[in-house]
Amino acid sequence: MTNPTPDAPEFPAAEGYVYEQPAAPMAAPPKPKKTGLIVLSVLAVLLLGGAATFGVLYFKEKDHAKSLSLELDSTKKDLTASALRENAAKADLSKEQDLRNKAEEAQKKAESASVSNKACHDAANNLRAAAISQDQKKVEAALESVFLNC
Repeated sequence: MTNPTPDAPEFPAAEGYVYEQPAAPMAAPPKPKKTGLIVLSVLAVLLLGGAATFGVLYFKEKDHAKSLSLELDSTKKDLTASALRENAAKADLSKEQDLRNKAEEAQKKAESASVSNKACHDAANNLRAAAISQDQKKVEAALESVFLNC
């Protein structure tokens, strides 16, 4: 019997035995693809970066809101103090206007009194002049005028 395969050894085959060509070594199994793992890693990094960014922004805005709240409180206090000062100034202005009105009334009374006092003043001047001149009739007339006008 001859060798059924050309690569078989040169010696005769045992009866009923057929030489087979040795099987080719199996190729290494393909490495598993890590695409899913890479995509998940990239997504995790992006999510972590986004969370960190939003966390930083949140705390910055929280601090900013707190500072604005404090500023608003101080502005409210300033406005309240200004309103109190304005009310006090209005009250002072009202008092000053009342005092001015009273002074004007007093001035008007004094002016009207000065008109009536002018006659008394003139009568007193006439009495003095009559006393200096030592004229008895003029002194009596001046005394009568002083008595009537004053």
